[in-house]
Amino acid sequence: MKESEYRRISDTVTDVYVINEEDDTERKYFRIDKEKKQILFYPEEDTFFVDIIYLEGFTSIPKEISDKGYMLAGVQYALNVAFKDIKVNKFIISKENKRDFRKVKDGYNVKIPYTDFAKYKSEMVRITTESQTNKRWATQYFLATLFPKYFEVEEVSLEQKKKGLLSSLDVNIISKLSKDELAQVEGFVFNMLDNRYIDVSKKIGLITRYKENVDTLVVDEAIKRYEENLKKNAAESEWGKYIQQYLFLLETKYVNVIPELNVFLSTWRKVDFAYVDYQGYLDIYEIKKPTTELLCKTTDRGNYYWHAETAKAITQVEKYLYAAERKGSNLTEDIKRETGITTKVVKPHAFLIIGSSEQLINENMIDDFRILRSALKNVEIILYDELLERFKNLKNRVFV
Repeated sequence: MKESEYRRISDTVTDVYVINEEDDTERKYFRIDKEKKQILFYPEEDTFFVDIIYLEGFTSIPKEISDKGYMLAGVQYALNVAFKDIKVNKFIISKENKRDFRKVKDGYNVKIPYTDFAKYKSEMVRITTESQTNKRWATQYFLATLFPKYFEVEEVSLEQKKKGLLSSLDVNIISKLSKDELAQVEGFVFNMLDNRYIDVSKKIGLITRYKENVDTLVVDEAIKRYEENLKKNAAESEWGKYIQQYLFLLETKYVNVIPELNVFLSTWRKVDFAYVDYQGYLDIYEIKKPTTELLCKTTDRGNYYWHAETAKAITQVEKYLYAAERKGSNLTEDIKRETGITTKVVKPHAFLIIGSSEQLINENMIDDFRILRSALKNVEIILYDELLERFKNLKNRVFV
C-alpha cells in the first residue's frame, strides 16, 4: 500500500513523498514551488526518458498526474516508448499555450502546452476504456463458442456502441476513407435523417440543418474554385466543367445536365451543354472565358458595339437555338435514346456565359452594354462576376 505525504519545506516550497507502508520505504516524487509556480516531478528510475519533468505555471499537481508519482492512463509508458530514440535534455509541460521542440547542444528541449496534454490524457483514457470493453467482449465470445453451455455471448450495448462511434469521430480520417467506406458513412447519415424523429416538424428541422451545412460547404467550394480558375486563367473547357457542376446551386429548377448536346447541323460543333428543368424543358448554354472582350474599345458615332468575339458567340448560340427548335421532336428522341432523359424541346432558352463587368471601364460602356444586352431577343448574356455575386448572395441569404 502506497500513500503520498506532503512535507512543507518553507512558506512556498513543499515536497511530496510516496511511502510504501509494506516495507516503510519512501521516495520523493515532487517539489512544489508556489512562488515560482513550478513543480519538479521526479519519475521513478528507468520509467521515463528524463529524470525530471518540469511543470510550469502550476502551484498544485495537475489531475493528469497522480500524487503517488506517475502519469495516469498509461501516458507515462506511452511517452517513454515514443521518445526512446530521441535524446531529451529537458521536458516541460507548461500552462503557456506554446509548443517547442528545440535542438540544443547534445539533444532537445521539449515543451508541451498543458491544454494539449490534458486532451491527450483524456483520449488515452477513452482508448483504455474502449480496449478493456472490447477485450472483455472478445473473451466472452471466445469462451461462448467453446463452451456455450457455460458462457453466453455478451452483446455490446447500444450505449457502448454510441460511445464508441462518437469517440472515434475524427475529421482527419475523412481523406483516408475509400469509395465504399464513404458510401457506408453516407448511408448511415441518410438513415439518421430518415429515422431520428417521428415528429414531422422535428424531422424537417433536422434535414434542413443538414442541408444548410452541406449547401454552405458547396457554396464555399464554388466561390473558392471560381477564384482559383480566375487566378490561373483557366481554359474555356475548365470553365465549362465548373458551370456544369455548380449552376445547380443558382438555378434549382434544373434536374439534369446534358454535356455537349449535338444538334446535328452541318459542321456546327456541339452545344457546350444543356440543362433540363423539373418540367422537362430544355435550356441551352454556351461558355466563353471571363476574359473574352464584350465591347470594342473604340466607338462608332459615339456608341460602343459588340466585340467580334462576342458577336460571333451570340451568332453561334442563335444558330444552336434555331437548329434545336427546327428539329425539336427529333432532338427529343435523340436525347432520350442517348441519355435516357425525357425532354421537351419547346422554345428553349439560350444562355451565353461570357466576359466580366470589369471590362466596362466608363459610364458610356456600361450604358451601351445594357442596351445591347437588352436588345437580344433570343439569347441571355450572363457575366462571370454576376455568377460570383449570386454565389455570395446565396451564402449570405441562406447561411449567415
